[in-house]
Amino acid sequence: MRSIRWGAVLLLLLLIIPQVTSGRYYLMDEGDTHWTTGRRDIVNTSLTIEGLSYGDGNFSRYTEMGFAEVGLKERISAVRGTLDTRESVSIKAVDDADPVAIIQKRSGNQDYYVAVNETWPVSISAERVIDYTGPGINEREVLFNNYDWVSSSYLYNTDLRMDRSCNMRLNDTWFLFAMNNTTKTILRDWFWPNKTMEYRLESQSEGLATLALSISKDRRRIFERTDDYAGNYQLSRRLNVEGKGNDTTEEEPWLECCPGALTPIKGSLWTCIFEV
Repeated sequence: MRSIRWGAVLLLLLLIIPQVTSGRYYLMDEGDTHWTTGRRDIVNTSLTIEGLSYGDGNFSRYTEMGFAEVGLKERISAVRGTLDTRESVSIKAVDDADPVAIIQKRSGNQDYYVAVNETWPVSISAERVIDYTGPGINEREVLFNNYDWVSSSYLYNTDLRMDRSCNMRLNDTWFLFAMNNTTKTILRDWFWPNKTMEYRLESQSEGLATLALSISKDRRRIFERTDDYAGNYQLSRRLNVEGKGNDTTEEEPWLECCPGALTPIKGSLWTCIFEV
């Protein structure tokens, strides 16, 4: 019977979470519809990196860090110039709670609803200042938080001054989906991360510059923008994004008979402020 199958899935979900000091992960899927949360990894860690570089000559670096789809990637390469750079990056991830899964069958039909709550807070704070003059510098970076991202790219710049800061946080995440047991089809699929991103950029560049961002609701992109510049430009950007999974604006009263633990997660409320 279906209830036995779901019980086995829940048991598997709990068993595949390794209780080790290096971290933990989980993966939940439904074989008939191929729905999955994907593998989610976390470690209990805290890291702060601060540094500065100043001098003449060649310089290159690649950086990548992040947990639970909150992170940053950056690459920089400068040749035969004068470079002054200062930066600070702090990341903290907590894995002190196991994911919680709830399954509910809607009365009168064969519709099943599944909710998986992951409370693994991750926060990143990053600041960077660059001052370069010389034959050319290439600098690219992207900062992302669960389908929201912002990026900057400076190519072939002979003069680049940049001051950037970003604070991102993921509080918790809800995976939800509805399926029909008779047709084996997915009726709805939700992804509700409770997240924030605050981004600031000031730059003076001589060369090519591209600034881009993408904002999503659920897994769907709702806003995307790319600005390209060539020449001598002074650029300024502010971005403040907040996504919450605790409103009550869903179109239909789904799961109204579910346990109280599910009632705070109906719908989603999103706000976005973008300044140029």
